[in-house]
Amino acid sequence: MKALPIAFALLAFACSSDPECDGTEVTITRGKSTLLRVCAEVRDTEAGRARGLSGHAPLAKDEGMLLDFPVEGEVCIVNTDVSFDIDVVYATDAGDVTAIETFAAGDAAPRCHPATRRVLEVSRGVAATVQTGDQLVR
Repeated sequence: MKALPIAFALLAFACSSDPECDGTEVTITRGKSTLLRVCAEVRDTEAGRARGLSGHAPLAKDEGMLLDFPVEGEVCIVNTDVSFDIDVVYATDAGDVTAIETFAAGDAAPRCHPATRRVLEVSRGVAATVQTGDQLVR
């Protein structure tokens, strides 16, 4: 019976501090300023990352999807089978933002970036103030 409190504690730690967020809170900061904060669904399996936002309902301004890769490397993103425009933020294992791309709905042209560990996908315009060198914090 002692395992239950430990499991509950781990679950509580994994959830966001925002009671409205049933995913993971992801922020992008520059220095001490927070540029954006979203509640993100996390895709950390190969199948989940491959599916991404395909067939997903449009994201609200405070929602996102975080693609979490097991190791840092080249990552290519497409917006196939997605019915809305998105901003995509690429970040290293250390959280350094290395690129920001905007995709139109259904854009099947791959956009590849090296040294990527995490990719945050948000509605178009949400990442407008994000720049390379900012920090993605999960």
